[in-house]
Amino acid sequence: MARVRKAKQVLEKTPGEIRKVDMEFGADISGATISSVTSVTISPAAQLTETHTFSGTQVELKLSAGNAGTTYEVVVRVVTSDSETVDGSMDVVVGDA
Repeated sequence: MARVRKAKQVLEKTPGEIRKVDMEFGADISGATISSVTSVTISPAAQLTETHTFSGTQVELKLSAGNAGTTYEVVVRVVTSDSETVDGSMDVVVGDA
């Protein structure tokens, strides 16, 4: 069972922007590091796209597109060097261009 982070980040962007944002897991993984990102889920599924990399205790997301007036929830699931599975989440609010 994955542990879910309590604090949720919020990112605001427009449909035409490409934004990079770091999701920090350090406080949630107690000295461990991220071994892998097992999934990135975007809800509602549709126009928001992402790519990601990770290093140490951070996942860097690169977010693009999205529909104006829509708030997306992005959930990132990682596995740590201690074999724990931890979820981090953020809201992405897509405003008018």
